[in-house]
Amino acid sequence: MRQKINDYLTDVAQRIHQLNTIYNVTKNRWHAFLIYFGYAVNEIPDQNPNEVFKMVTEFALEYRTTREKILQQRKRMAEKRERNKTRGKIWALEQQQDNGDPTRRRRPPPNNTQNSLQRHEEMSRMLTGLTDSGDGTLRRRRAPNDVNANKGRIFIFAPGYCFGEA
Repeated sequence: MRQKINDYLTDVAQRIHQLNTIYNVTKNRWHAFLIYFGYAVNEIPDQNPNEVFKMVTEFALEYRTTREKILQQRKRMAEKRERNKTRGKIWALEQQQDNGDPTRRRRPPPNNTQNSLQRHEEMSRMLTGLTDSGDGTLRRRRAPNDVNANKGRIFIFAPGYCFGEA
């Protein structure tokens, strides 16, 4: 009987020693983990593993949802860029396909009665701002009563609308 008790006690002592070693290794890894997360050394003993892992899981959820939103936004922007690239090509293809369709509204053909010299002179007069009278003055862009129409008003510009307040 005495031999059984000795064997039992040595077995228990060996297990206690193994558990103590495992505890020290686990404790060191836990401290290294908390230091990796940025905890100060003096804060480490106060940290509860359940609270730390709850924080980690909440962060992981928030990170995943934010990442998915960013990826969806990038995908939408890429699709929008792709649509903008091909928009003119689609219109050109539609015009080529609809050349024989009389129901389509088209611009009237340009008036080819003026020769290139007359068009050049007309464009030069328009660009220099000269009137047909040739007096060298610029044409008025607005009526005389509209010149002071917006004095004393504050305009608030916002995307999509514009309000004028007195």
